[in-house]
Amino acid sequence: MPGHETLVLRDAVLVPEPFAVIDRDGITRAGTTPSKPAEPADTVLLSNAVAPMAAGASVPLGRFLGNSLSIASMQRAMFGEIGFAGPPLTPPQADALAAMGLLGAYTPLSEPVRVEKLLLTLQKGQGFSRMIRPAIETLRFAAEPYEVNPRIAILEPVTRTRFTRGNQFGFQAWLRAQSFAFLDPDAMRLGNTQLGLFDLISVLAAARLVVIDDPAQAPLLGFCDPGTIVIQLGIDGWPDGAIATCARLFSLEWRLVLAFAPHYPVRGPLPLGERKMLRTEIDIAALGAALASVEGDVLPMKA
Repeated sequence: MPGHETLVLRDAVLVPEPFAVIDRDGITRAGTTPSKPAEPADTVLLSNAVAPMAAGASVPLGRFLGNSLSIASMQRAMFGEIGFAGPPLTPPQADALAAMGLLGAYTPLSEPVRVEKLLLTLQKGQGFSRMIRPAIETLRFAAEPYEVNPRIAILEPVTRTRFTRGNQFGFQAWLRAQSFAFLDPDAMRLGNTQLGLFDLISVLAAARLVVIDDPAQAPLLGFCDPGTIVIQLGIDGWPDGAIATCARLFSLEWRLVLAFAPHYPVRGPLPLGERKMLRTEIDIAALGAALASVEGDVLPMKA
């Protein structure tokens, strides 16, 4: 497909954690370059043809579904009965592979292995392409929507964000006051409720308004019905097109609210406990105005 390329690598090393594919010349073709040489304990030939899959607890669910699962689904359609390998799967990742009929072809790895013939499909550029739709929609139509809360917030965890948000706690309190439920796909929780994969899909399928700032979880928007309103919290001067792209791919109503441009406090020390130098603040007034502009399409706002 346009925007993708497949490499056939001979005697490549597949590293499960952190995920990496290293060709026989020592060049990292995918994932993170290991801090030290990744020497497999033994030469292991998993099958005649193996496709690597970025997975495991370090891979956000949205990124797994939008990249790893979607590419694997395309590879199976194009190449037939190939095998897949990568880190041990999380429960929702295993459920997703099972729903696509790919779980039996997956080999979890605990250490680097050398693969005789490795099929590596890469997406060129950033963001997501229309290739994600078949896998996302297969999962979507395997679940029945049930409404828990029509207003869902998906916020980037502090472990992944590049910024310190000065008004993070006040912002979250404001969202709660506006009847938003917080969905954490990494922990698979909605508020205090533990979810399975298809619970998560059902909750999003019934949502009517989603506030999101986490580009790694953007493919989860594909579980929403067309016309669902998506308000992206961006940062002035730091564009990321993943959320907007997924909203367009799945016919969602996309809005953008920009946080203030980040500043770097060069004249003062970081506040105690903070690790990131770039600081910004959510523009709650602008978000409130965006909600007010769509309140006829969603539940009435609280005062």
